[in-house]
Amino acid sequence: MQEIRKEIRAMKNFGKKIDELTKLVSKLTKLVLELGTLIAVIKLVLDSIS
Repeated sequence: MQEIRKEIRAMKNFGKKIDELTKLVSKLTKLVLELGTLIAVIKLVLDSIS
């Protein structure tokens, strides 16, 4: 019975790790999109100057 409890606890911890990774990937995706937007804006500015 104790072994089952250990397994359940391990599964819950694994679930928490997956949730943390999901949040991290979401934040990284937003960052990449913002960087893309920034690069596009800089390119527009540079194109309008020259």
